[in-house]
This record gives sequence, C-alpha cells and structure tokens, in this order.
Amino acid sequence: MNMLSVEYSKANVTFDKVAFRFAHQLFEESRIDRSLNKDDRTTNAEKVNAYSVNLDLVKKIKRKTHLILWCRVAIYDKVKSTGEITDINTNETVEDCQGI
Repeated sequence: MNMLSVEYSKANVTFDKVAFRFAHQLFEESRIDRSLNKDDRTTNAEKVNAYSVNLDLVKKIKRKTHLILWCRVAIYDKVKSTGEITDINTNETVEDCQGI
C-alpha cells in the first residue's frame, strides 16, 4: 500500500486543521480448482487497483471543547479478472468468460 498524506494547521473561519490523503493498493489473487474425478481444471486470477482520496477539515468551537468535522472521501477500484479452463487429459485450454 502506498499513501501520501499532507496536513496543514492554521486557524481561520473555515477550519483549524486540514488533512489530505491519497492512497493506492494493489491486490492480486489466483485460484486453481478441479472437482473430484473431473477432467476440467479452472484457473482464475484477479488484479485489483484500489485508489482513495480523503479530505478532512477540523474546526474547534466553544472554547475548544467542541469540534466540527468535515470529511469527503472518493474511492475507485479497477478490477481485472481472467480465467481459463484446461482439460487435464489433452492439456487443451479455453478462456472462461464467466465473471470477466
């Protein structure tokens, strides 16, 4: 996971502190399965790029005993899924389009 975080503190009418965060994470996962006594072996692979942007603003009020918090979050996930079915007797492979 990668994250960039920037914070700024200077009291004004809108906020006392602001924080901006950008994060990225890459997930990769694969599975191979075959039912008992079946000739077909299924192989699936998923690759996920997850992105997030977060903006937080903090404002203290009433002699610094109360807080107002503003927050905006955006999340985007890019998913690529591939799969194939292989006959273990002939080693013939076909692309599996289910779930792609």
